[in-house]
Order: sequence, then C-alpha cells, then structure tokens
Amino acid sequence: MSYVFKTYSEDLLKKQVELIWEVGDNWKYPFLTSLEALTKKYTMDNFDPSTRFYAIDKETEQLIGYITSEIKQHNENEISAALRFPMVRNENFEIADKLYELAENRLMELGASKISAIAGEGMGNTMELANRYKYQQSSSVGKRAAISVDALQISGNTENVEKYNDSMENDVNNLFAFKIGLPEEKGKIFLQSLLKEKQRKENISKSRVSWQVYRENDEIDGLGIIHRSDRNPSNSVLQPIFFAKGVNIAMIIDRLLSSLISDLKPEGLKNIQTYISPPAYPFEPIYNSFGIEFDETYWMKKDLN
Repeated sequence: MSYVFKTYSEDLLKKQVELIWEVGDNWKYPFLTSLEALTKKYTMDNFDPSTRFYAIDKETEQLIGYITSEIKQHNENEISAALRFPMVRNENFEIADKLYELAENRLMELGASKISAIAGEGMGNTMELANRYKYQQSSSVGKRAAISVDALQISGNTENVEKYNDSMENDVNNLFAFKIGLPEEKGKIFLQSLLKEKQRKENISKSRVSWQVYRENDEIDGLGIIHRSDRNPSNSVLQPIFFAKGVNIAMIIDRLLSSLISDLKPEGLKNIQTYISPPAYPFEPIYNSFGIEFDETYWMKKDLN
C-alpha cells in the first residue's frame, strides 16, 4: 500500500469520526465522539488546521489514521502544546510514526517547547506510543473502571432511595455546595450541565437515564446518576456517586448502586463505566469492595528543547 499525508480539510471530518468509532470502540475505555461535536470544535476561532494530519490510502482513498495536536498556552517564557497519540487502523506503527513526526515538527515550528498527551491502560495502545515517542509520566488525570452489571457486588437494598424529580433541584444544589464543598456557583453550573444531558437522553427514551437520591431525615445525602449510551444502550456511564460529608459512604453507594441497577437492568443495561478524579482516590477501596477495579490515566510530558 502507498499513502498520502494531508493536513485537515473539511471533507475528512466524517471519515475521521468513522475511524474513531471503528478503532476506539474496541478500547476498554472507548474514545468516541460525534460529527456534531467535532464540527463545533473544528470551527472555533482558535482552530489551526495545520496541526491535524491524516494518512490516506492512495488507491482506495480510505482514511488509515490521523493525529490531532494544538498549541495550548502562550506566555513570555514558554509555548506549550498538547496532542492525542495517533489513532490508526490495525495499529500500523509505520503510519503512526509518520503522523507523530509531522505533528511534533509542526508544533516545534510554532515554537512549542513542551507537549502534553493523555495515555492509560484500556485506551488502545496509548501507553505503548507514549514510551515509543519518549514521553515521561507527569501526573495522574484520573482513574476509570468498566464492569458488567452482573459482576457488581451490591446488596440490592434500596431503603431510603427515591427517584430524582425537579422539585429536588435546590436540595441537590445544597448537597453540592454545603455537603460536598463545591463552590456554590460552580455546583449550580455543574448540575445544570448534568440536567441538560438528562433531558437530552430522556427525549430519546425515559429509560436512557436513572437519577436516584438517598434521603434520610428529610435531607438528601447522596445522588447517583447513570446515563446510557446513545449508540449502544446496554452500555452506560455512572457518574461518581455524590455523597455528603460525614455519612456512611459505603452504605450510601451500595443503596444508590442497587437502586440504579434495579431501575435500568430490566431495560437492558449490561455494562457500566465510571471514573474518579485524584481528590476522590481515598474512596477507591470503597468502590473496590463492590467489585469495581480502576485503571489509571496519566498526563505524559515531553520536552522539545
């Protein structure tokens, strides 16, 4: 086969999404997106098409692989950049190496002295590529887990758990602001973004989401959320369980998980993915007790000097 390498053009966008779904759907933690989302990103004012590269089969015009990169920060002393490691059909390292070389050279032309990238177990061959291109592990981004519903080690006890309704919005805002410690405005913005996605999912089907709250003594002390996949509703994302300070965390997580699974398993839910950010790492053993085991994701760094 022979290939041609190109920078971004609008006609490649649909092919890029198709490749992402073909390759990324096989990852333990799929990297998936939509044509709408990419179109929005690639029409922003700061978008630079010269930092995206594509490998195309000359004979079939099939997109074989691509890489995205961008300048992230300018200051007087340093220009930093970020990229996603090449996504290539059949893990073709010859193509991946060429794409990476093109992206790194372009970033250097733009003055970048450092590059950041994300890699982790369950994210295709990103850890292998990070080592191949001489990146160093910098810091933890978060931890992710994937488990089948049947493998969850939960009690099935749903006492004091009820389905969320709109009248609870202020109580959940209070949970975020006063019981979890999120700044009040940040908590409201976060909740509104979750509610917007909830409404979008429910417009497809009421069974695409489940929101459950744990209430005791007329106080909401916990919130559990599952949103099912648009493409394959047997898969879903479990938001990290939100719980108040000073409560029995294991009990609340068990009750909320039991209620969420009871609500959606009859509708065909089979698998969940979830995640925790570094501040929540102390709670990892509690999640482990329910059979949820995490893989870590890292910021990888490379100096170009």
